[in-house]
Amino acid sequence: MSRFTWSVRASSPLLLLALGSGCHDDGTADEGSETSTETTDDPSTVTETDGDGDGDGDGDGDGDGDGDGDGDGDGDGDGDGDGDGDGEGDGDGDGDGDGDGDGDGDGDGDGDGDGDGDGDEAPFVVAVTPAPGEVVNPAVGVEVIFSEPMDPQTVTTNTADDSCSGTIQVSRDAFATCVQMQAQPSTGDDLSFTVYPADGLQHSTEYGIRVLADVTDAGGAPMLAPFDSDTFAVIYAHTIVIDGINDFAVGETFMSSTLGHTGYIAWDATYLYLGMDSPDLAGNDSNTWFVAYVSGETSTTTGVVYNTQQPTLSFDAAWHLRWKASDDYGGALGFDGDAWVDAGFGPIAGSEDVASAGGFVEMRVAWASLGFTDSFGVHLGMLREQALNEASWAAVPALSYVDSYDPDYSLYYQFPTDRWELPSSYDPS
Repeated sequence: MSRFTWSVRASSPLLLLALGSGCHDDGTADEGSETSTETTDDPSTVTETDGDGDGDGDGDGDGDGDGDGDGDGDGDGDGDGDGDGDGEGDGDGDGDGDGDGDGDGDGDGDGDGDGDGDGDEAPFVVAVTPAPGEVVNPAVGVEVIFSEPMDPQTVTTNTADDSCSGTIQVSRDAFATCVQMQAQPSTGDDLSFTVYPADGLQHSTEYGIRVLADVTDAGGAPMLAPFDSDTFAVIYAHTIVIDGINDFAVGETFMSSTLGHTGYIAWDATYLYLGMDSPDLAGNDSNTWFVAYVSGETSTTTGVVYNTQQPTLSFDAAWHLRWKASDDYGGALGFDGDAWVDAGFGPIAGSEDVASAGGFVEMRVAWASLGFTDSFGVHLGMLREQALNEASWAAVPALSYVDSYDPDYSLYYQFPTDRWELPSSYDPS
């Protein structure tokens, strides 16, 4: 009995067509058909009946068996062998021939056609100076560093007033107003741009930096969004003019232990400034003193003797500053390791380092004399050394002692000199 093997699926319509045209009721082949009906007893021998004459059984006549007629075997009909039908041979179907599928022909897959794989990236701010949280001096410049060279024509700032104009802005009030700058931003490489405040920045103040998205790189691409930095701060420093006129600020003002008596403490890079406002200073009493203790290297907790008063101090003091209400004597004492001795400087009466008017007195002493450090301790007060009428009052800090005869000190102020906060923001120690 003959065995027939078909090269098409039995479920294919071609099978029905082959049955209808290539076979007769008697089981013999039609002589007019091209269909081969080779008979064999070898089960490994395949007889194809596709009717295309190429011997592959797919019916397309090209001999590759895929049915598309192009001879490459991939079935897409374009002849490149990749199966995507675009004729490029890269297999991605986009027609560019690079095989990455982005259609730009460069093979990097980014779609920009430049072959570098990065696309056209928008510029952004890499860093700003001062950095967030940094404490700086008032004359500092503000620097903005970008990720790529920028078009300098688009990097601008406000030089006219306190309006928030220009693409680089610096503000202390959430950009309700902005710092006026000396000139337009300067740059040497189009990456880093620096501006300088026209009048310096305000001490003990926090500032933010903003860069608008209107800045563009050298190719004209803008930033994707504005840049806002966290704040930096300007170091505390306030220069007091020693002229008898009170120009201490609110943040440099301290309550004392006595109602109606107010102490003042300020400093800058050159001087420590101290003051007192008291009705007891207006009477020109030679027995009434304004006194202050300041910390230093060689120090003691034993105070200076005034008649029979000698306080125990709340901290190690190296310097004692004093001024008589009669405005005829003043100066400084220093502790030499054994005793309090004349320091040869201080608020000497008649000098430029002390002045008074009415009940107000102010003085200064150079850090060069005291020994400048990154922090210092201080205590203010008043005393009377009149026999049988001695007393101490107007202590700063206010809770250091209760006004009385010869009280010991229990508190003092410790101030850092490298911070931005105002003096009155510190608690006593």
